[in-house]
Amino acid sequence: KMAQTPKSRHHPKPFEVGSLVWLDAWDMPIKSKSEKLNLKRKLDINVSYINKKAKLDIINHPEGLIWNDNSCAYDSVLFILYNALHQCTNIRKYSIAKYNPHMKLLTDGLYNRIALDVIRNRLRLALNQINAINYPVNNGLGTSVHTLTTDILNNNRPYLTLSLKCHTCNITPEVHEITNTSWYLSRTQWNAYIGPYRGSFKHKNINQWIESFSNFQSGKRCNNCGNECVGSYHPKRSMPLFVSFFIYEKCCTVQFKIQFYTRCYRLQGIIYYNNWHFVSRFIDKDGISWYNNDLVQGNG
Repeated sequence: KMAQTPKSRHHPKPFEVGSLVWLDAWDMPIKSKSEKLNLKRKLDINVSYINKKAKLDIINHPEGLIWNDNSCAYDSVLFILYNALHQCTNIRKYSIAKYNPHMKLLTDGLYNRIALDVIRNRLRLALNQINAINYPVNNGLGTSVHTLTTDILNNNRPYLTLSLKCHTCNITPEVHEITNTSWYLSRTQWNAYIGPYRGSFKHKNINQWIESFSNFQSGKRCNNCGNECVGSYHPKRSMPLFVSFFIYEKCCTVQFKIQFYTRCYRLQGIIYYNNWHFVSRFIDKDGISWYNNDLVQGNG
């Protein structure tokens, strides 16, 4: 079966960039009734709302996967990433493959037209050989989307610096390089580190979260005066092509355009979770949202 949502004002045209972004939405806060219907997968298809190009996409639907031994984390991530890469002709294969061996495995499979289930199984075995605890195989255990996405998108290339500065002593005792492209957002985190500078987390969106990265409580104490240092992130070089946000505790809302320092991202997909199962949506270049549940269907 296939579920598709018509174009609407919530699905703007894609931006002229090669950047990708998706979010892991656990009980995600929704701003409008139509978005609620969308995420609950109760929005009926109305062909009259879909233009001619979108009608062709109904036939050329995104490629998905069928569930196999608790594979829903892999199936949800690959449903978004594989189809996003397939559409991004302006991103070179080799620049993506240099991220890490896992991304090279995915891009080689894409450009050599290897079946997606074969790519998934190879990726699963490769990750299991590296860390059998985080990536179990054939024992009835599942995998964390957070851990999987972090490892797939990690290229060990610093793109931000984190400075911890004591404004009392006017010194910067610590500077750290940031390579992780997966960002964890939660209500607890906001209240502990950002709230004293930015107020309540209510009605905040991801762009406002990113703005808060310039000034927040670090939880670290100055060795000289004992006062708490203030943390701030600063761009070191060009931003990565891929960024993911993991949203917990209904801490923010989601936009389709995300400005992260020097790069503009657009929302490429959403993964959400309920009853010990991951399902996902992929948003194509025409702004059409495709739903995939690997227990029900293979393709979008």
